[in-house]
Amino acid sequence: RAFAEPDDMVKQFAGLFGFGKDDSANRGVMIPGYKGQPVLIPNGLKDSKVTNAMRSHTFPSEWPYEPREFLRLDESDDTNFYAAPRFVTHIDDPAITSIKTFYKALFDQAPQGQYAVLDLCSSWISHYPEDLTAQRVAITGMNEAELSRNRQATDYLLKDLNVDPTLPYADETFDFATNVVSIDYLNKPREIVSEVHRVMKPGGVAAFSFSNRCFFTKAIAMWIAD
Repeated sequence: RAFAEPDDMVKQFAGLFGFGKDDSANRGVMIPGYKGQPVLIPNGLKDSKVTNAMRSHTFPSEWPYEPREFLRLDESDDTNFYAAPRFVTHIDDPAITSIKTFYKALFDQAPQGQYAVLDLCSSWISHYPEDLTAQRVAITGMNEAELSRNRQATDYLLKDLNVDPTLPYADETFDFATNVVSIDYLNKPREIVSEVHRVMKPGGVAAFSFSNRCFFTKAIAMWIAD
């Protein structure tokens, strides 16, 4: 049929696929938070495939992956790929809002003005809540122009984690560690996560977020296999 306004067409297709419906009754997931305290993630979906999978998942006793699964289509120097600053957001606004809501729920459990945060593979924004009260926000990334523009960071470090996965921080330094839609580019994720564990204080929380968007040629093989 003819649509009087473009928004009419959007609303009709949204209705067909269930978008835009009130799903507030299905929101709210409890997870372990800071110091092991339960924390409610208000925008979490109670019956999503991810939520249900993590409730019953059994992790293998041995590392199950082969080196070939961490290869990339473009194995050229990452320094060249990230040389030009990209002052853009790599996820859409609803995703950014969801991540901010998630971070706020976690950060609100810590002593305000006293906690320290590490943001890995960071850029000119970290997607933290605007009212962030962290004492320290250390960020690492590949482009100095981007990192220096991050207004929530207290210090930054240029670091290619695919060349050297070690982190130049002392043991038990941070209360939180975050990584937004970047773990799919890391060819040594096991070593990097081990380093994150080392630099975090007991009871700290590491939060890795994922997206279906990526720089295809720089994502590891297992990420783009399907």
